[in-house]
This record gives sequence, C-alpha cells and structure tokens, in this order.
Amino acid sequence: IEILDWEACSNDSPGFDHSWSGEKYEQQRVNRFKFNRTTHLYVGPPIAVVKQTHRCRIEDDDKCVLVMTTEIEGIPYADCFAVEVRWIARREGNHDIR
Repeated sequence: IEILDWEACSNDSPGFDHSWSGEKYEQQRVNRFKFNRTTHLYVGPPIAVVKQTHRCRIEDDDKCVLVMTTEIEGIPYADCFAVEVRWIARREGNHDIR
C-alpha cells in the first residue's frame, strides 16, 4: 500500500482538474495498492494493481466535495474504463455533518 500526502494547490493556481467532470479541486492525493483477483476468468495476472486519485474541496465552510477516480490494471478491459465516485458532506447545524 502506498498513500501519498495531500497536495494543496497554490494561491495563484486554479486548482486540480477532474477531467471527467471538468471541476476544480483544492487538494489531491494518490493511493496505490494491490489485491488478489477473485475471478476465475483465466485472463490476466492473478494480482490487480489499483490507483486511486482523491480530490477534495471545501465550499463556503459548509460543504465538502470529494471525488475519487479508481483505475485498475490486471483485469480484462481495464484500459477502457475508470470508476468515478463522488461524496458530498454538508453541515446541517452548528456541529453536524450530513
């Protein structure tokens, strides 16, 4: 497992691009890990390599938007797709997150 530190964009930078949505994010980091495949397709290596890119931004001190792009090597057709995940947490009260 390799978890890199969060990178923050500089004040004069527009931020980190998320190519799929076209949105900008203030922070990003990359995680890499391997896992044993459990499918029995007999195609490809027995271990899949996963790269996750996390991007995060805070909006108006009340909302946090996190997107995660997951790319996998070692599974059939892995070069044809990526998995995109988007989480939004927003404040409901003075001390609550939803």
